Amino acid sequence: MQELAWHFVQCQIPDDWECTHFNTEAMRGRLQFNTRNGIQATLHWRIFKHNIDEVRMINEVHKRHLEKNEPEHFMRFMELQQYNRGGFIFAHDIPGQLAHATHFDQENKIHLHWVFPNYTEERARDIFNPILESYRENVGDTRRWSLYGIKGTLPNTYGPIEIEPIPANVNIIFEVPKHHHVHLRRLGLPDIIMNGNSLFGFYGNFQKKLRRRVTAKKEFTFHGMEAVELEIEQRGEFAMDKLAGRWWRGNATIWHNKEEQRLYTFEQIGGKKTKRLELNDVFPV
Repeated sequence: MQELAWHFVQCQIPDDWECTHFNTEAMRGRLQFNTRNGIQATLHWRIFKHNIDEVRMINEVHKRHLEKNEPEHFMRFMELQQYNRGGFIFAHDIPGQLAHATHFDQENKIHLHWVFPNYTEERARDIFNPILESYRENVGDTRRWSLYGIKGTLPNTYGPIEIEPIPANVNIIFEVPKHHHVHLRRLGLPDIIMNGNSLFGFYGNFQKKLRRRVTAKKEFTFHGMEAVELEIEQRGEFAMDKLAGRWWRGNATIWHNKEEQRLYTFEQIGGKKTKRLELNDVFPV
C-alpha cells in the first residue's frame, strides 16, 4: 500500500494505483486512479455551506449513471445497499456495477465521495474496505500531503497551486496568499542526472537553470542521508516586488535517498515578510 494525503483525506491505497487526474482546488475537485487495467477509483471532495443528505446524494449520482449508461438496469434499480466502514458509508449495487463510499464532516462541511467501478464482494473485501478503514482526517493547523511519491507536512495556510507529474521529475508547488512558495521535488535516476557531479555541484546548477542565485551552502546529514542546503535568491514575481525588481530570498535543500535511488528537494522562497519553515517540521522522522 502507498500513502495518499490530499486536502482533507489521508489513507492507504494499492501500490500499483497511479494518479491520472488531479485538482489543486480545495473547494471542489477529484483525484482519479488507474492501473494498466483501467480506472480503479475516483475520489471527489467538496465543501458545502450547509448539511447534506449524503446517502440520497450518492443514490442520485448512481441513478444518473445508470440512466445514461445502462437504461435497462436503471428501470429496475431501487436503491444502493449499504454498510459502515472506517467512518464511511459504503454503498453498492449488484456485482459489476459502481460502488460508492461517502463521508460528510458536519463540523467543516466537507464531503468525501469515493467511486469504485466493477463492484464484487472480493474487491470490496480486498481493496475497497482497507482503503476506507485506513482513512484519517486531514484537517487542523497542519496538513499532510502525499502524492506521486512526494510527502510533506505543511501549515494549513499553504495550498497546492501547480503539479508537474513528469516521470522521474515530479514537482508540487505550494503557496500562501503572500506568495511565499514551497517546492517539493522527487527526482529519479540520480546517477544519470548528476553525471558525476557532487550533490552540491548538481543542485547548484539546478538552481541556476531556475534563474536563482546561490549565496551560501551547507553540507550536512538529514535523516541519515547526504544533504546540501543552499541559500538562494530570485527576482520577485508579483506586484511591487516584480515592478521594482526586488530579490526574493529563501533556501533550497536536497538529499540523496540511496536506498530508493531518488533525490528529494525542499525549496522555499518569497518576500521579506514571509516566515521560513523548518525542514524537520515539513519532513518529521
